[in-house]
Amino acid sequence: MIRIVIADQTKFVCDIMRVVLSQQEDIYVIGGASDAEQLHFLIPQCDVALVGYNFVGENTAALIQELSSKYEDVRLIIVGVPEEFLQIIQFIESGVMGYILKNEVAKDLICKVRATMNGQALVSDEVAAFMMQHINYLANDPSASLSHRKKEQIALLTSRQREVLKLICKGLTNQEIGAHLYIQCGTVKNHVHHILKKIGVSSRREAASIYQMYHHDNGADAPNNHHLPAAQLALSSKNGARRMNKKFIPQVERPYVIDSRNTGHRLQGQQRYENSN
Repeated sequence: MIRIVIADQTKFVCDIMRVVLSQQEDIYVIGGASDAEQLHFLIPQCDVALVGYNFVGENTAALIQELSSKYEDVRLIIVGVPEEFLQIIQFIESGVMGYILKNEVAKDLICKVRATMNGQALVSDEVAAFMMQHINYLANDPSASLSHRKKEQIALLTSRQREVLKLICKGLTNQEIGAHLYIQCGTVKNHVHHILKKIGVSSRREAASIYQMYHHDNGADAPNNHHLPAAQLALSSKNGARRMNKKFIPQVERPYVIDSRNTGHRLQGQQRYENSN
């Protein structure tokens, strides 16, 4: 059973979609939302959320991005989109899994709901062609390419967020990550939320996949002090840290070597070591 929430400013539109969808045996409409507050209340209970194109005016794309990050298991479909390719791309980048054009009919709505639930995306030939052109443009513009952007986004992660993301890559749950890092499960959830937002994805699986593909190239795992000049590195010791303002000679014991040729039996091992450094 596909559980659906309908979000649209116009209650009449919500009622029409509810009637159409409720006639399907595999679909159950949980309710309708006429504002963002109602949608936030209902969305945790559904599998698919149908969000009107002008649900919150110009902020609809931003709301979609927020919802896709916060409710990663919910599939979002934008409804009533004009056939303007840049608009469609904008919503796809925000996190929708499907779209319904203004000129599509009830049959299209039902087919796309089922396809989205099955992890598929139904797009027109024209939109598919435009998406290919868009991807080709990004691939040929280094500053705008996906790999470049993802590397920059991964670089924004804190060391703790990278630790959490590495454990996500290993398949650990939030509870297991918390136990591994000795932090609360709620803290892990906050880290995951910020990770998804920084990388610009809507699910843990996407974040793990992107991290595994791109983090080696930008040195995200390298300690931060590798980027500092040697003279600025702090060396820890039992008595504290000191800076490398001069050449550091490790304070390690060297074996004593007796020079039998010298009547003074000088100990030359330590002297040779220090002279060589």
